[in-house]
Amino acid sequence: MFKDFDLIIFDLDGTLYPVSRELDSVYPIVALEMAAKSVNCQPSEIKIDFERKRTELARLINGPPTSTLTLMYFYEADIAAFETEINRRLQIEKYIQPDPHTIQTIAAIARQYPIFLFTTNNGRTTAHILEHLQLTDFFPPARRLTFSDINALPIDKSAKIALMKPALKGYEYVLEKFSVRPERCLMVGDSMTMDIEPATQLGMATYRVTMPAQLHALPQWLGINSWPVDL
Repeated sequence: MFKDFDLIIFDLDGTLYPVSRELDSVYPIVALEMAAKSVNCQPSEIKIDFERKRTELARLINGPPTSTLTLMYFYEADIAAFETEINRRLQIEKYIQPDPHTIQTIAAIARQYPIFLFTTNNGRTTAHILEHLQLTDFFPPARRLTFSDINALPIDKSAKIALMKPALKGYEYVLEKFSVRPERCLMVGDSMTMDIEPATQLGMATYRVTMPAQLHALPQWLGINSWPVDL
């Protein structure tokens, strides 16, 4: 039976492509380097302080913060320089590859529903990943909310933190942007803490993806055809 939604929100990492530990390992390394630079010390010297601040931030947002978020909130680091360095070091093409089945799946869903991307990743990396995965057309800049988008808002750090996953206000921000009631929205993500639980608290429907086959089964779950779709 066809499931009727006014909006479907997708996570990026671990949802539209499998988690890559190699890619994920770059973020904390660069975050430590940038944090150390901001206080004029070595990364090894600041590591304990950085982890302590992550723990403090976890209490503030009721969930595990990313290294990027910890860096932004506690250190006077150059976030633009951080994103540039992340993108310089990431070997996206080496560790993740376009998947025709995923492209077909998203194309089928996009024909039936408005779709949106909500990710804790930065804007430049998100754009690079989407382009490499051949998904940019489905998630153009106006259909994304990234760390960079939130960080660019003319609000203070505390207000920015309140919009980052897993805080509820980020989801409310997207719903308000599209004038969609929570019960008319579906959240598709891999993380219980970052994606599923906050969406559930707001009354949104959820669909968890922990492997590509589950993403590919989403059209059937929605009650739509996924094959063939003209790309």
